[in-house]
Amino acid sequence: MHEYGLAADIARRVEARARRSGARRLAVLDVEVGALDRLSPDHLAFWLREALGEAVGAASISVLRAPLSLTCLRCGHLRTVAPDDDELAALDPAFSRCPACRSYEVEVDGKAGCRIRALQFEP
Repeated sequence: MHEYGLAADIARRVEARARRSGARRLAVLDVEVGALDRLSPDHLAFWLREALGEAVGAASISVLRAPLSLTCLRCGHLRTVAPDDDELAALDPAFSRCPACRSYEVEVDGKAGCRIRALQFEP
C-alpha cells in the first residue's frame, strides 16, 4: 500500500507543474524507484494512473527500478546488477561476494527513494 501514498504525492507534483505551465494533459511520465526500495513498479504505475485520473489520457507512464551496485571494500571491484537481472531479486547483502577476490566485505548502494526522470505535457 506504500505505492498508493507515493503515487498520490507524485500526482500532486505533476498536477502543480501542469498548472504552472498551463497544460491540461500528460504525455510522458517516467519514474525511477530505488533498487532496494520495497515497491512494486507495476503497482506504482497502476496507482499513478488512478491518482492522475483524466489528465492521463493515453499518456506513457513508466516506472523503472534503478540498478544496484556493489563495491568490494578489499579490492575495490565495482559490480552493477541490472534491475531486471534475476540475481537482484535474490540478492542478500549478507551473502554477497566480490567476483574478483571472493571477499564478503562489500558495500551495497541501492539508491533508495523515488524520482521523476521525465515529465512532458501535451501542447
